[in-house]
This record gives sequence, structure tokens and C-alpha cells, in this order.
Amino acid sequence: MAMWRGVMLDLAQARLDWIHPDHYEKGQQVDVVETKSGGEGRLSFEVDEGETALRFRLTESGRFPCIRQGKAADGVILHFGRDQSLRALHLVELKSKVGSSQWRSVKLQLQGALHNAHALLGVLGLECPKEVVCHTAYKQDALSQNPVLLKAQVGVRVEVSGDVADWISGSVEIDRRFPRLKHFRHERDAAGNARVRLSV
Repeated sequence: MAMWRGVMLDLAQARLDWIHPDHYEKGQQVDVVETKSGGEGRLSFEVDEGETALRFRLTESGRFPCIRQGKAADGVILHFGRDQSLRALHLVELKSKVGSSQWRSVKLQLQGALHNAHALLGVLGLECPKEVVCHTAYKQDALSQNPVLLKAQVGVRVEVSGDVADWISGSVEIDRRFPRLKHFRHERDAAGNARVRLSV
């Protein structure tokens, strides 16, 4: 199996030549960058020594045009372990503010990124890993700042439903054909940046 994984990684390395170099970055640290006015910033992902991160930049104009979902999150990251096997797929979106309408949009963007990621994996000759993780980086969290949640007394159970529950639960459903996926929220600093350490 380890030998087969090595062959698959070699195939993926060779097939990177099929993809324009402006659309990916490879290393122990990779960055997902948002350039839109008002939401500018960078989410940096680091992996351990001997591991590799391969980041693909997705935009509505820089995605697979045949994918029906026209929205796409800002980035897709493939995380390879020390044995060079593909351990995880990470879907990444940067937002300035996340309220109910923005969160619904983020989920559609993550869905588009998932569909594009499957196409990318096919180009690279790789199978989708079991671990698929979503990340949303934000400057302002307008969902968790719900006044009902802020005023709740200690020991009093507050029923949270809909978008708020989805946002704070740690998992999200972005496509009914897939199980709920892990979801991590990352608060961005005043410059719009944040760092994430990936582990397998």
C-alpha cells in the first residue's frame, strides 16, 4: 500500500504541470488570500515537518467551468502526511462579516469548492480522502453575537436553531449527498489575517 501511495503521489506531482502555476502553491506553509475590497486578508496554513500542503486558488472565474455550482470558496488545500499519502482535504473561505445571509453564501461557496476539489483530485489522479474539513475565517461574527445568546443566564438552556446552530456546532452540511463535515471558525486580526496549524 505504501508503494502504491508513492506512485499516486508521483502521478499527482507530474500532473501539477497540467495546472497553471498561478493557481497553486506547495510547501510546509501555504496561504489562502482574499483580495476583494473590505475583506482583504490572508489565512496561513502550516503543517508539521515532513508533511506537505498543496493549496489551490479557486474563484468564480478561476474554477472548473463545467461545475454547476457557480460559487466557489477561496481555496482548497490537500494535506499530505509524512508517508506522502493524502490525509485531508480542506475547504477555505474568508469573509469580512458573517451574519445569516453571509453564512448561507459561505455554505454554497464551500459546496462549490468541494465539487471543484473532486475535479482537481481527478486531474491529479487522487481519491478523495476520508477527512474533509471546512474553514471559515472572519473579521466580525454577527451570528454568535445574537442578543438572545449574549443575555442567557448561567444554567438556563437557550434553544438555538437554524443558521446560528449550524455556525456554532463545529460541523456543517454543505451537500446532502455527503455527511456533515467538520467546520472550524478562525477569527482574523485587524489586518484581516489569521494562522492555522493543520495536524493529521
